[in-house]
Amino acid sequence: MARPKAKAPARSYHLSGQSIVRINGQDFYLGKHDSPESIAHYAVLIGTYQAGGMSLPDGFDIRSTDAQVAFLLGQIGSQAVDQTKQPILVRHVTAAFREHSIVRYANSRAELHKLDQVCDELDKHDGDTEAVDFGPVKLQVHRKRWIAHGYARKYCNRLTNIVVRIFKYAVSQELIEETTHRRLKSVEPLREGQTTAQVRKGVRYRSC
Repeated sequence: MARPKAKAPARSYHLSGQSIVRINGQDFYLGKHDSPESIAHYAVLIGTYQAGGMSLPDGFDIRSTDAQVAFLLGQIGSQAVDQTKQPILVRHVTAAFREHSIVRYANSRAELHKLDQVCDELDKHDGDTEAVDFGPVKLQVHRKRWIAHGYARKYCNRLTNIVVRIFKYAVSQELIEETTHRRLKSVEPLREGQTTAQVRKGVRYRSC
């Protein structure tokens, strides 16, 4: 027997920071998680879903509910916002990679710890930067910081590769476009005799 459709599919948190609800296999972004706007969008959407006999009209677009949402918020005439256009930030990218790493490196606590620290540093310095704007220059700023902290050349290259991997994973999850990852890959590694980075072996990672 087929499972009956839920009368009110639940809201959940999305990595973009928005509330999201899935209805009939389609995801609807409602606005900043737990904000009055997201709750109003959810209420109107579920009302439409229930009024349609647990289904939405063909070609339904959540933007068609903006007037009702504005009324609920006491903002009649306010400009509608396309919730699907909310930007993906660097902290959303690192959050996705952290979840992936917990499973991927479950048997390597040292590696997991290093990856987590790199994510911490990205969040600290660029967490609110739109992921699409995190390019080669910003990556090289991080690398200069590692050099200033006395990290060896090879270790700086390793940390740089970790950052590139973090963004590669975001591409695989369709959080960002492939071009962002490709741009980061354009940063050439530090070469012996062409950098002020030390030649000694890598040291334990310290947050910069």
